[in-house]
Amino acid sequence: MTLNPSEKEVLGLIFGSDGISRKALAEMSGLSQASLTKITKTLTEQEQIVEGERIGKGLGRKEVLLYANPRKYRYLGIDIGSFSVRLAVADNSLNIMHRKEFATTHFSGEEPILDSLTREIAAFLEETGSSNIDAIGIGVSGIVDARLRRIVNIPNVKGWDNLNIADHLTAAFECPVYLDEGGRTMALAEKIKGKARSSNDLSSFISASESLRVL
Repeated sequence: MTLNPSEKEVLGLIFGSDGISRKALAEMSGLSQASLTKITKTLTEQEQIVEGERIGKGLGRKEVLLYANPRKYRYLGIDIGSFSVRLAVADNSLNIMHRKEFATTHFSGEEPILDSLTREIAAFLEETGSSNIDAIGIGVSGIVDARLRRIVNIPNVKGWDNLNIADHLTAAFECPVYLDEGGRTMALAEKIKGKARSSNDLSSFISASESLRVL
């Protein structure tokens, strides 16, 4: 399944909303009503989006709100910091369904860190009935090399140096894995689902969030 640029744009607008009408989509995307009707029909048939409640006042025709289909995909989020490692499973609307937290020192035993982490993730997914994960996102409160897909260093934590975590988890769970520094992943979350939705420039927010995570 490959989406064309217009379909990707419309899906992105729906995904970043809390329900949006076709009229609002047309205004935001600049697409004609005919094109938008065709695109939303395709996305509905692919089960990418679903129709929700009708809105409007009076006796006129009510507008139907469109939502990302929450059952389409499942995601695993991993937040790795100096003191804790947190796991969360979210649906396609990014609603968190399950959580678990470990002390970072939990992974400092004789077993290699990546093997121990993989084992705990697998157990968590099995416990929560979430084995079919479609993608994994990792945010690290430390230095990462996103190009080489590895953790370079986590301040004040031994053993987490030069770990090829993304490739390791890709092989273990057979799904795409995305890795970045925690300040940037937090900024991205704010852009998609938080207070920065209307902002087109996240540079100041990223700088502030990175500073906060260092303090």
